[in-house]
Amino acid sequence: SQQRYNQAEPWFKQYLSLAPSKRQFTADAQTRLADCYFMMRDYERSAELYEQVANTNYDRNDLYPRYQGAMSYGLLSQFDKKIDLLRNITDLSPKSPIYPMALYELGRTYVQTGKNERAKKCYEKLMSDVRDSVYFTKALLEMGMIASNEGDTKKALSYYSTLVEQH
Repeated sequence: SQQRYNQAEPWFKQYLSLAPSKRQFTADAQTRLADCYFMMRDYERSAELYEQVANTNYDRNDLYPRYQGAMSYGLLSQFDKKIDLLRNITDLSPKSPIYPMALYELGRTYVQTGKNERAKKCYEKLMSDVRDSVYFTKALLEMGMIASNEGDTKKALSYYSTLVEQH
């Protein structure tokens, strides 16, 4: 909480070096260590550790490590890994508060990788199924940009008009 990640790192490592029987908060310590790596811009170590926590299945409802792992992989331009983790989130728990963020980010990653049709499905789902006005707005904006980039100005204007009318 004091943002001294390089000082926190050795303490988490020391805790994690204890025998497993002496550790009560292994997943939390690993996640916080991954957070340290992320904040110190060591995205490779953060991505690997977040993914390890997610795959160890400590708590399938804790989607934070999957999401942060995906973001780390994205910063490393490892988009296939990012997509896998984000798809995993969207398949696991549509009721999670992280779900709209993950679905939106999945759509953005599809756009970055030239998979506009898949991106559109993410954004359409955000607009129809998710009751989060922030991500509804973002999805409309993204759909407008996709339509504009595809040369469909009429459809783009329709998305932008809806955006203005709604907000």
